[in-house]
Amino acid sequence: MFRNARIALVSIFVVVLSAGALAQQRPTFRSGVDLIQVDVTVVDEDSYPVTDLAASDFTVTVDGEARPVVQAQFIPLRSQPGDGQVELQGAEDLVLTSNTEHVPGRLVVIAVDEESIYFGEGRHVMRAAAEFVDSLGRADRVGLAVIPYGLHIDFTSDYDRVRRALAGLSGLGTRRRDVDIGLGEAFRIAQFGDRGTEILVARRLCGDEAENDQGCLSTIRNRSRRIVQETQNDSVNARRGLETLLESMEELEGPNTLVWISGGLIIEDQFALREIQRRAAASRTSFYLMMVAEPLIDMTAASYQETARDDRRQKEQGLLELAALTGARVMRAQYNPTPLFEQLERELSGYYLLGVQLGPTDRNVERRPITVSVARDDVRVRARQEISFAEDEASQSVDERLARMLRSPFSVLELPMRVATYVHHDVETERMRVLVATEVGGDALGPLTFGVVLRDSDGRSVWTGQQQVNVQPTYTANGPVMETSFQVSVPPGQYELRLAVVDDIGQRGSVEHPMRAEVRSTGPLAVGDLVVADRSETGATVEAPVEARVSGDRLSAYTELYADSPTVWDQTEVHIAIADHATGPVRAETTVTFQGVAETSRRIFRYDVDVGDLQPGRYVARARIVHDSGEVARLHRSFQIIEAR
Repeated sequence: MFRNARIALVSIFVVVLSAGALAQQRPTFRSGVDLIQVDVTVVDEDSYPVTDLAASDFTVTVDGEARPVVQAQFIPLRSQPGDGQVELQGAEDLVLTSNTEHVPGRLVVIAVDEESIYFGEGRHVMRAAAEFVDSLGRADRVGLAVIPYGLHIDFTSDYDRVRRALAGLSGLGTRRRDVDIGLGEAFRIAQFGDRGTEILVARRLCGDEAENDQGCLSTIRNRSRRIVQETQNDSVNARRGLETLLESMEELEGPNTLVWISGGLIIEDQFALREIQRRAAASRTSFYLMMVAEPLIDMTAASYQETARDDRRQKEQGLLELAALTGARVMRAQYNPTPLFEQLERELSGYYLLGVQLGPTDRNVERRPITVSVARDDVRVRARQEISFAEDEASQSVDERLARMLRSPFSVLELPMRVATYVHHDVETERMRVLVATEVGGDALGPLTFGVVLRDSDGRSVWTGQQQVNVQPTYTANGPVMETSFQVSVPPGQYELRLAVVDDIGQRGSVEHPMRAEVRSTGPLAVGDLVVADRSETGATVEAPVEARVSGDRLSAYTELYADSPTVWDQTEVHIAIADHATGPVRAETTVTFQGVAETSRRIFRYDVDVGDLQPGRYVARARIVHDSGEVARLHRSFQIIEAR
């Protein structure tokens, strides 16, 4: 049995993972030497990725030492229409999912430092951000976070939810009342005792002879200290929010991009940003820093703020310092920020993965400075300023590997996996019984350790578990597969199932499966999912496989029906048909009529269909349930006819 809640789930709120993010999704370097993987964005003057570079076009230094670039591969990330869909032709909904059909996408998380943006001043930026979300493809995932605390949405394909949340953000910052003392002036007075700045402010506030007015000077010092204290508190909150986000990304694989929308950042020196730099290197995170430009004129006071330009310079300087440490790009969002997000989307549509020769002492330290340049004048290169040497995956426990895969929004492809779910109604508890069937292929060696997490439509974890199984392989035309299943009970609703596996030698795989835990219902009758299996392998019960493989001449079909009253059954029929696909022409069919009145509101339908005349290949079983001449539901399930062994 699965052990509930064995796998701890860490909420990951933010970051843009621009990636077919997992190592298994990207091309693998093959070389006789150890290589450092370095991800680099190279774009032209219009922010479109440059795609024709070779390894010889790149120059890389690690800790000031030039290193040979052994390989360079361009990784496209922009998904095309229809990418990420794994559906049977003509199918009404998804019945099985395979990680081998997975299309790498981008993980985009928009992080908003809302307290640094004046109230209402960020509304136009949020509208542009919502348009950016609309531009993402089907294989992409998007999330939203408010720094340092507040609303967050985990990686999701529910773009409408993110757009609605963005519409509710516009800035929560309040304007300083001490606007006659600039931020830079306050820091110079309070932190450094700058006499010249103090006299300048005193003359502005108290008159030309105020430099000897001790009362005026004392007031200026006190107000400056208060301004500095409030500003430092806000800055610490923002920095800690960023550090927490980056820490949450360290366990994910692949290059990450954090898009941070901010009104600015006040820092005293670069040392305050070193922890962000360290975590950015450890998590392979690149930054896009979007500064919301505030007006220099306060329309609410109808006055020009003499210190507004100084304030803006101070806020921008912190972002520029962060950019210098992390290789970030600062983008200034003014009246029309839409072109900035369009540039961002283009730049995130592809990157280069470089294989750089590893030095003999590189792993002796946690991280090293790195520079990347390209031998072209008409391109712009973006790469991180440091590279981190991560913990060897072989040293991680099975639990750690499973948890890492379950937290990742993208599938791990090292072991091919397929999963199917079957939903039926538990009439005693009014919950849904969900049977989860899975296959693990490739060169998997048992025993297998599975981890699973089930999330509801709001992204909340409602069930987790872990199980080790030791099953014998089933040999198919595509090689051996290991099959197993388990059952969960959940309230009706929409869910996302994530399943991960580690085999006996550490090979990994994971798959994501959308699941509708509902029975189909019309009028007095409801119907559970259709199960099909090889009749020669079934006994008193039908074991639900991911996809049935029929080697005999009979296919066993099973479902459950639920009625408001037992009198419903004598008006109910089930039509079974076999076709090439969900809407294809019928190859074989039969109709079953319920006889007599059953003393129960639940009936199990099971019928064997003759498929002996069909050639080997893939087919679809279709079930059409009719009550009182009206259609209640249509069900379908794929299966294969194989040569008898």
